[in-house]
Order: sequence, then structure tokens, then C-alpha cells
Amino acid sequence: MGLFDFLGTSTPPVSIPTFIQGSGRDSTDLQIRSLLYLFQRLRINRLALFPAEGSLKYADGKLWDDILSGSDMSVPKLDGMYNLTAFEKLLLCDNHRVLIDFPKNKFRMLCILSEYPSANFSRPLSPTKFGASSDEMENGFPVFKDYKERRVVNFSFSILPVDTPITARQIASELANSLLYVEHFSYVTILARYHIASKVVREVLGTSTEDASITLSEDFKADLLFKYLTELAFIVQVIRIYDQYIKMEQPARPSSPTKLRSVRSYTNLPQSPSRVLLPTTPNTILRPLSPKKSLANLRSTLTSRPSISHFNANEIYNPVAAPPSPEKRRNSGSGFGDSSLSYNTLYGREVRADLWEKSKNSIREKLARELRQIEASK
Repeated sequence: MGLFDFLGTSTPPVSIPTFIQGSGRDSTDLQIRSLLYLFQRLRINRLALFPAEGSLKYADGKLWDDILSGSDMSVPKLDGMYNLTAFEKLLLCDNHRVLIDFPKNKFRMLCILSEYPSANFSRPLSPTKFGASSDEMENGFPVFKDYKERRVVNFSFSILPVDTPITARQIASELANSLLYVEHFSYVTILARYHIASKVVREVLGTSTEDASITLSEDFKADLLFKYLTELAFIVQVIRIYDQYIKMEQPARPSSPTKLRSVRSYTNLPQSPSRVLLPTTPNTILRPLSPKKSLANLRSTLTSRPSISHFNANEIYNPVAAPPSPEKRRNSGSGFGDSSLSYNTLYGREVRADLWEKSKNSIREKLARELRQIEASK
């Protein structure tokens, strides 16, 4: 049996994927199959922070030719079936590629679907072995596996439903709790992500209240996802550049004006006997301290304080799990997606306005240059 006989045993896609988002999207099964294949084929989880000039770059420095076995001649045909060339162009021909980890997270954005796969869904063939991967499922979706068929964390399919009534707050919650930019959650906490998501929902859908009921169309959903992705990527880059500016402007630690004497300078000091006198009474008995008694005495002096469990603490500070009460929202005077929250509240740092604006302007200029470069190459 030849190699291409293996290809005949798998159900091929009904059509070649286009990766168009919105009302002209591919079928859900085709989206999932193509993303599973291309995740392995392009080693998405191994992408470097930034792409190379016109091509994807990998953190381990390896190329696909270093990994693929020479006998696997099925890959070119599979690449055509799943439109590899168009997908690489989708990831790279975007001026936001100059933002950290953007191609990787653009891939994650494509994994936010509108519905579950069909009952007869089957995984695509693997680019690194003959036949399909195992049909391991989780939460109704197949799991992502790398080119060595190992399960991968921080990549999964999820749903943002369309044609179903949903509140603005629920949409913002789904976005904020997605895996987009999970590598940089230390820069953007759940509060910051929810703030960005609610701002995007307000701008794209034109709603100012979080309880407003909305029915998403495919086009509105596509606009929401891309705008949230780019806004989140932008603020992550701003914070990183801002922190570098702060480090550059911190003054160097001044050296001590007093010159330290070398060890040799102390060798000429006159010797003198120690004046520490040890007890000479033979009947003196040194009794060891009782650790139990000491701890007991210590505990008796401490006053008990109520503690907050880790779970409850997360609820208190998680605006999605425990949003502000209507009374608090009325008293604060802030609307859905309001921008009055301080930088310290959102990003855990006091911000110098001049350096913050300098960071944002540098990124805007870089995005504009990259867009001109892409337009010129068409």
C-alpha cells in the first residue's frame, strides 16, 4: 500500500478553507480541522516573540525541515488541502505583527468559534505521521497536540455564540476570560482585560450599559474579536516599553564616598586580648530554651484575625465573578467601559503621563510604518 493510500482512508475537507471571518466564514468542522492541522504544521506553540522578515520564526530556532521525516511525502498535499500558504499570509500580512506574540494570539482568536463541531467530526491527518491523531476531546472540542502528538496547554477551542441573546457584560466576560495573550497575564490582570473588553463592546456594539441584551451576528463577532485582540496586544506592548523607559531613567546607585580599606591594611593593627569574660562558676547550668513553651507564649500574644480564603479573595477582586453591585455603579457615576479607572488600579503601577504617551506614540509610529511596508509590497 502506497503512502497516498493512507490519504484515501480519511474523509477530506468538503472544501479548501479560506479563513474568512464573519458571514462568509468556513463551516465549523472545516475551521476546526484546518486549525488542528496548521497548529501542528506551523508549530504555533513554538513561535518566537516576533516573526522574522516575511516568515514565521521559532523560539527553538528549528525549521520545519529539521523536524519532518524525509519519507513523509504526504505533507505537500495536506498543505494544499488546508491552504497553508493563505494561512501564513493571514498571520504575517498584518501590521500588528510588530506587537509581541501577535501571530500566536491571532491564531488563538481564530479558535473562538460560533458552535460545536458536528457529531461525525473527525480529526485531520497529522503532518508528522501516517494517519490521524487520536480523537481526544475536552468540553466538546478536540484538543490541540504538537508535532510530537503531545497535548498542548493554553490552546483550546471555545464559543462566543451568535444569533442568541446575550448581555454586554457576558460578552466582555467571555473576552476577558479567553486565552488571548495568556502569556502576558502578569501585565494585564483580569480587571484590565475586562476593562478593555467592555470598552471594545461599547465601541463596536454602541451600548453603554452592561445589562443591555445583544444578539451577535457573525460580522459583529468578527469585529469584536479582532478589535479586542489588537487593543489587548497594544496595551501589553505599551506596558513593556513603558517599564523599559522607567528602568532607563532610574538613576544609578551612587558609590560610597568612603574608600573601603583593604584586608592588608588591618594586618598592622596591634593585637589586644578580648575583653569578653566567660562565666567561671562551675555550678552554672545553661538550660536550653523550650521551643514548645516559647511558641505557646508567642501564640498567646497574637490576636486572631479573620482570613479570606483564596477562592473568596479571587471573587472579591475579580470583576467578572463578582461585578460591582448596581448601587455601587450608580454611586460611582461610571458607565460600562468607563475610562476613569486609574492606571494603578488597572495595571498595578503608577504611571508617568509623559512616558506613557511616549510609549504609545512609539508603537503607533511603528504600526504605521509597518502598514506602509505591507501596502508597498502588494
